[in-house]
Amino acid sequence: MSYTDELDKEMRLRFGAARVKSCHGPVVDNVYYNVAVGTQFGELEKFAAKNELRVIIDHGTADIVIEIPHKNRKTIFASDLLECASYRKSKAMLPIVAGVNSLGRAMVWDLRKMPHLLIGGRIGSGKSTFMHSVIASLTNCLVPEQCGLILIDTKGLEFSAWNNSKLLRRPVVTDVCDAMDVMKDIVKEADARYQKIRESKARNIEYYNQNNATPMPYMVVIIDEFADLVKQSKSDFEQYVARITQKTCLVGIHLIMATEQVNAETITGIIKAFMAVRIAFQTQNKAQSKAILGEGGAENLLCYGDALFSDAGRAPVRIHTPYMDVETIGEI
Repeated sequence: MSYTDELDKEMRLRFGAARVKSCHGPVVDNVYYNVAVGTQFGELEKFAAKNELRVIIDHGTADIVIEIPHKNRKTIFASDLLECASYRKSKAMLPIVAGVNSLGRAMVWDLRKMPHLLIGGRIGSGKSTFMHSVIASLTNCLVPEQCGLILIDTKGLEFSAWNNSKLLRRPVVTDVCDAMDVMKDIVKEADARYQKIRESKARNIEYYNQNNATPMPYMVVIIDEFADLVKQSKSDFEQYVARITQKTCLVGIHLIMATEQVNAETITGIIKAFMAVRIAFQTQNKAQSKAILGEGGAENLLCYGDALFSDAGRAPVRIHTPYMDVETIGEI
């Protein structure tokens, strides 16, 4: 008897459920069930968690969906996604290769529309690898006149390979004190951009660029382990994040911040208020999942790139982020 057959039997006996269909993906299979009227979703969650599975509701059909991980999962390579049509033909201003959905379809996001991204997860869950794919996505298709990058890596481990990137506005920042100074400078640049756009009577950076011979490039600031900056000065860092994000739609400065310190002390209420789009990689427990997403689920994810994407409070969607090796970074 297969694992799915055993699951069918358990679901039938416990919840009066009948399997509707199964959808095969590169990392997990989605098995859809029609459960008996009156079944409590909390009981289904307990059953799934006990078996290290994730359960969600398909709001289109009201079916229950149980995600079953593969024993031999497929690796999603960033190099393949950077060649896919969804990315190559994308009209996004700031295209990001995010990975694939649970069915294996490529996901390409426009950071301009997000417009910020908050990332959390335990060590080895795939946060830094995902950020490499973000940097690669931007570097691969944009020029300095369109976009500039500022990389902050207080661990001094992750971003050194990008020191020669054509988009880099300054060398990778590794010192915490320097990083705080850089954030202060970004706030000043946001204010200067706002004043310049206001004086031109343009609505935002897009309208400004359409009507000026010298366009204003977008700026993407990526921070790996922002917990170090919070520890340096929580109030100052929160103020910097608030002031930058408030002007994003006007001035084109975007933040992507990641941490493995998934707790309320690091991911503060102010930071969450200004960064509504989030990705949770595997967490150590349900409390950490709630700290980043506002609900459980990330504690049942796999390691190495398995994640939940939450767009401004909407129900989290499971995605599988890509793997990027050193050779691919060198080629880009």
